[in-house]
Amino acid sequence: MNSKVFKVTRFTYNQILTSKWYLISTIVGLIGIIASLNLNNIYKSFLGEDAGEVQIAMAQDDLRGTIPLIVVVVLFMLILIYGANIANSVIEEKSSRIIETLLCYVKPLELLSGKIFGYMIAVVQQLAFWGVIRVVGSLFIKQPESGIKLSDYISGPAMILIVASIVLGFMMYAYAFAALSSYTDNSQDTTQLVLPVILMMLIVYFVGMAQLRGLSSPALTVITYLPFALPILGLTINDLQTITLGTSLIIVGIQVAEVILVSIMCSKIYRRGVVSYGIKKRKLWKARTE
Repeated sequence: MNSKVFKVTRFTYNQILTSKWYLISTIVGLIGIIASLNLNNIYKSFLGEDAGEVQIAMAQDDLRGTIPLIVVVVLFMLILIYGANIANSVIEEKSSRIIETLLCYVKPLELLSGKIFGYMIAVVQQLAFWGVIRVVGSLFIKQPESGIKLSDYISGPAMILIVASIVLGFMMYAYAFAALSSYTDNSQDTTQLVLPVILMMLIVYFVGMAQLRGLSSPALTVITYLPFALPILGLTINDLQTITLGTSLIIVGIQVAEVILVSIMCSKIYRRGVVSYGIKKRKLWKARTE
């Protein structure tokens, strides 16, 4: 990371830490973590039964299928929450004409990458905070001995793949959000411009559901390794209990290469978009291909 990217990253990171929405999302996540540590008491309050007798019946195959779904939901939430803020940040810089000054000192790829890295660090910090609270809380709050332990179904290599998929998947979609939002001058048009990204997420989600149900074909295999799809589908085609370290590292390496490719493509779209004012949405494709 060169000095210019580092400066943009640090500036973006400091902006995020001082924002109200970051504090609110952290508190909401903290409440969810605390609730997960007291599920038995919650069941007892709502169902009026002994907490020790309340059990959640879940087959082993169902649990293995649920873990990728949880990762998908987390990734969806991160993309929607932070993606919207990235888009608003790009629009604000463009509408105030600050972007024209910034591009005199940094390249579009450096500016865009610094912004994404700043958000990525904030995401990792938030997830790490929640994880520490969950681990520390489990040491003080006694959990039922008969409960299902996720550690029995997630291996060490699978955990590496999950963390990498969340981080790298977020980066891919964040680049796309920033690039597409650069073609609008106001936040009202942002939803329409980033709609293709959201639709892409939904398509990948349904393909993942099909894979979890045992559906396989050469076409699905090709789709699995495409950019924007591998962070999610890489989890649905592998058994997270038996996956090897080599397989996890190969999938992570492919994702890193895809992030680099996506960043280069999105920086070119971003470079044209931030200096285009008053462009109409129906001319977006023409502007991108000129």
